[in-house]
Amino acid sequence: MKNKGFIALCMILFLASDIFKLTALANSARRIWYGVDMTGTVVKGENCPIEVEDEQLTFDISEFPNSYYEKKGDFLKYNGKVTAKLVFPFGYYPEYGSDEYDEENQMCKRIDDTAKFDIKINDKEIKKELRHSLYYSDYDFDIHKEMSFLIDGYIKDDFYSPELPVTKYVYEISEVDKKLYNREVAGIEIPPFDGKRKYYLEQSYGFTTNDKGNTRIGVGAENGEEIEFYVIGEPVKDLPKWKFYESSSNESKEIKGEMQLKSTSKMTFKEFALTSYDKGGQILESDWYNIIVELYKQATVENSGAIFISVYDTGERLKSLLRWYEYEITLAPGEKITNTIEAPLYPTIDEEYDHDIYRYNYLLSPASTWAKFGNLNVDINTPLYLIDNSQDGFTKTKTGYNFKSSGLPEGELRFSLSTVEKPERKSNIGTFYILGMLMFGLLQILPIIVGVVAVVVLVVVWVRKRR
Repeated sequence: MKNKGFIALCMILFLASDIFKLTALANSARRIWYGVDMTGTVVKGENCPIEVEDEQLTFDISEFPNSYYEKKGDFLKYNGKVTAKLVFPFGYYPEYGSDEYDEENQMCKRIDDTAKFDIKINDKEIKKELRHSLYYSDYDFDIHKEMSFLIDGYIKDDFYSPELPVTKYVYEISEVDKKLYNREVAGIEIPPFDGKRKYYLEQSYGFTTNDKGNTRIGVGAENGEEIEFYVIGEPVKDLPKWKFYESSSNESKEIKGEMQLKSTSKMTFKEFALTSYDKGGQILESDWYNIIVELYKQATVENSGAIFISVYDTGERLKSLLRWYEYEITLAPGEKITNTIEAPLYPTIDEEYDHDIYRYNYLLSPASTWAKFGNLNVDINTPLYLIDNSQDGFTKTKTGYNFKSSGLPEGELRFSLSTVEKPERKSNIGTFYILGMLMFGLLQILPIIVGVVAVVVLVVVWVRKRR
């Protein structure tokens, strides 16, 4: 008891001494907003013959997040004539990016943040095309993997094709007793993939499967709700049967419910893939089709005929597409050109400090795809402080910071900026947490305090009586 009281007393003294110095964070507030990784220009195809003699990489960062960087590949050269198609991946649209409301379609759309940026050859603007591909931001960027998703025209796949037949079935749920249960699920049993067809349930949120490829996918069972179910490939004579369960658990009991077929319609897979395609948007029709194909391929359960795309995941995945500039250059024998690229730049914003930190990540490794890489010069034009960086050798300049390298340096280019030179991390201890700990500590040592006070009172009384 004494040890426990002593520890509690020390805790109170520690918290009390620091409570007025701590900058408390609200536990419900988000403190990190993720930006995007950036990389340099690469050539589509293999065995690139073009050499980069010098590269000037300029980051113009005056305010957040309205900043951009300009990337120049100075003196691209080749001894023979060559026409090359180049692509420049500049990341996906950041989660903190701005939207604008489309009155005509009554929906929010991402603003066009590429309109003010150009690609130039010898200071003359050239034509560029904005391309998109499916991208997983949770994994390290691999230029070769990402380029494999950037297909010209409509992707050729062993199963999916633009003319592949698709049958749409619309059902309506009824007869589910909502008074007895509150997590009811309508489930359908999907057989293993037979090479002829796959099945897709719109708005599905759970599935179970076994080693043989048999799968059960389901949706919430709400009376009167319509459910869309698709057979992609050869039509079926007998549709899978629906069953209703108390919940999505494998051990859940079967309950009463009805699934009434309301309508049947047919379309091609291309029509199906383009259902939610925005014709007035920035994405090419063929890119959107290829994105859907890749999304469905990655969402197919192994050996199963079921395509499972979480209702909570689909929308965000299609918002976070990797964006590319694509353009062509031609070099005559012995010619050298200057290729200038401008693109938007979005940092990760870390608000866990008393002054926010903005972290930038530029991938240098894709430049290894050039036949030869010469010198690299990096300028960060900013009034802000360079807090840290991944490359040794940055020096302070009148306009910001500079880094030079003979040849392509090891690793990527990462750096952080802030409005102060040494930002301090905020405490993760909230005000209410501190007060709660103080109260807890006081309750723990209250018996000791009462005991000490009682002893002191008794001693004082005894001393007075002795006098």
